[in-house]
Amino acid sequence: MKRFTVPLLLILLSGIIAISSADSISVKVNAFSYIFSVSGNLHSVIYEESRLSKPVRISSSDSDIISLTPEHHDSYLSETTPAYQIAENDSQSVISFRYIGESYTFVKQFCISKFTNTVTICCLTASGTDSTASTKIALNVALNKIQHEHYKFISIDNRNKKVFSLNKNSSQPITSSDWMGIRSRFTTILLRSDSDTLVLKHYNDSSIHFSGTISENDTLTCLVYAGPVKYSILRNIGNNAERLMFSLWFWMRWFSLGILYLFDFLTTLSGNLLIAIILLSICVKIILSPLFHIADKWQKKVNYQNNIIQPRIAEIKKHYKGEEQTRRIIALHKEIGISPLYSLKSLLSAAIQIPIFFAAYHALSEHYALFQSSAGFIADLSQADGLLPLPVTLPVLGNAINILPFVMTSITFASSWLHTDTSMSAVMLKKQRTNLYGMALLFFVLLYTSPAGMVIYWTMNNLLAFLSTVFSSFLHHRHQQIHKRN
Repeated sequence: MKRFTVPLLLILLSGIIAISSADSISVKVNAFSYIFSVSGNLHSVIYEESRLSKPVRISSSDSDIISLTPEHHDSYLSETTPAYQIAENDSQSVISFRYIGESYTFVKQFCISKFTNTVTICCLTASGTDSTASTKIALNVALNKIQHEHYKFISIDNRNKKVFSLNKNSSQPITSSDWMGIRSRFTTILLRSDSDTLVLKHYNDSSIHFSGTISENDTLTCLVYAGPVKYSILRNIGNNAERLMFSLWFWMRWFSLGILYLFDFLTTLSGNLLIAIILLSICVKIILSPLFHIADKWQKKVNYQNNIIQPRIAEIKKHYKGEEQTRRIIALHKEIGISPLYSLKSLLSAAIQIPIFFAAYHALSEHYALFQSSAGFIADLSQADGLLPLPVTLPVLGNAINILPFVMTSITFASSWLHTDTSMSAVMLKKQRTNLYGMALLFFVLLYTSPAGMVIYWTMNNLLAFLSTVFSSFLHHRHQQIHKRN
């Protein structure tokens, strides 16, 4: 650790203007307002954007969000309001608190960067003697839930670019390279430290507690970010903090990032989030159309082969059992020239849609642009629509019914009902329609409580599939009419 003395720190603070006492002290940097309690802790952070219906407050209901205090009891130190000073230059705003106790002096300095919106906290203790005794330090981090979001206690491995859950039972140190902290879906508090003395003590439902030591006349430094889970900001603070978003397999994460960048471009182009979501669905459909065309051709080929081989397989299963049944089915495949694995070709469509679905789900569910953003009759695109309020709270449904998932599923049912394939028998076509109905119900269950923005995206995707089915049915009927005339 670097060694400083109190006089040196006071020299660094020379020329800083003293602020009169108040219940709290506010320092505004860019879109962030940092609220400090007069006890010298970071009480809350307020983040403002013009599009937000109200500012986002990163706070705790019953404590400061960042408190760093000596564990050593000094009655005079604990009962006295510290003196504080504040200053500003081109790169940062600085607020300093100085506690003068009976046995030692404790100084805290908060340096707020104007470039990264991070807070560097420096602590120093001095007894005024040549003592080398150490002081125990308690660091507490607390965060309120926003709109019933779940907490995650995480550590970001900078070297391996991975996000891990904190282990309650281990004394993990805060390092200079790896972020550690707490997050909800749209807000987070992260920290790392150049001092290797701070270690995880324990955490509970809404806060993390660390402990460490600081020697006399030494400094303890840690870096804190408290703000929105926003990709552009997280990337700017460094050390792979952006890994906090989209904790997926690397290839799936790239899909989510691609959708995020495309969505941001479409939002800038259209100036409207709802239009951007609709355009996103159309663009993804167009980009993937060559693959879907191949998948459709393979599906029709599989349907044609099923129409030939399935009746004969059913006949074999009716008359034979066990090894004889297997032997005859294999012989049938050889006779007709169809591979036993031919049906796997029909999985290509699912192999395309499922990864894209999950990538879009994460991109739109975690995208800060949707937070507190309304669209027409939808109050918040980052939450389930809740368009039909209920007089009572029901299990699963809650206190409102979400309408958009019903619209989405109705469109899928209509598309499945219109689905036709001339290469399939009536029995096989009925079976395939039943499978499509089942898939529609599955997506209804998966997306019922999902953010409205994601449901709109998937509804648009289903609407495009429905229009494609209608167009195909129109061409099929027209072809039949021409065939009858001839």
